Amino acid sequence: MSKTYHSTAERSLSDQKNDESEMVLTADQVAKILKISISSLRRLTREGVVPYKRIGRSVRYPVDSLRNYVNDVNQEVNQ
Repeated sequence: MSKTYHSTAERSLSDQKNDESEMVLTADQVAKILKISISSLRRLTREGVVPYKRIGRSVRYPVDSLRNYVNDVNQEVNQ
């Protein structure tokens, strides 16, 4: 993944305000932020690569966990 991709995702996630410790995003929102397809996001979710929470029958993605995921991927790419 390119540096531009990750820095864009990082900026999008850091722009999320409100009580971030509890803020969650939908699959559509996360796919747009990460610039990947919904099917790719769902595959990464199934494989346990992208952190998520179940709220009832819905899958949601905590902003803080996604930010940590993007930072971890950035560190791997930069090594």
